[in-house]
Amino acid sequence: MRIILLFISQTILDEISSESGMGESNLRRLSPLVVDDSLIKYTVLELLTECVAGSKIPDLLIGTAGRHVATHILSRYSQNEREKKLRGLAGWRLKRALDFIEQNLDTDIGLEELARNSDMTPHYFCRSFRQAVGMPPYRYLVNRRIERAKELLAETGKDVIEIALELGFSSHAHFSNTFRSAVGCAPTAYRLQYQGLGDIFPMAVRRD
Repeated sequence: MRIILLFISQTILDEISSESGMGESNLRRLSPLVVDDSLIKYTVLELLTECVAGSKIPDLLIGTAGRHVATHILSRYSQNEREKKLRGLAGWRLKRALDFIEQNLDTDIGLEELARNSDMTPHYFCRSFRQAVGMPPYRYLVNRRIERAKELLAETGKDVIEIALELGFSSHAHFSNTFRSAVGCAPTAYRLQYQGLGDIFPMAVRRD
């Protein structure tokens, strides 16, 4: 049996509660531990997957996942469920956020850093970004890293490990596992297929 403990500080819960208009007083939280909550389960599993794939869970994923679960708990398991409706990020804020991510693909960006760059609180930024882009900040960052990796694999002769480190992955294994999950094949196989060498080196295409 595997037991995973996810700790969310009271400070984060109070901060999100206040920012969402739920207030900190008279807020009675009900325990989500008595039900099979799929959102919490799959969020924790995503953290576990990243932990297994690499040597260090990225700060952006930790911050995003923690606040996502905290917001979900407050929304679903509290007696006071009022929240302000959020609009997507304003155009200039969205551009600033996307540009910042693009310029820091090799960096372990934190949620607080991204939010501060857009002049927003982490809670509002995370939710507004997801509404505007259709995915949380960490998922967008990973997608951009993978797209950039595909370009480097196809257009340069850089080693796979060099590309992995250039794009902020903690190790060759972390990069390969993430790439395979997103693209469906290993980085080396992708390079050979893209360059039309799959028929010449079929074993390389199939290998990990």
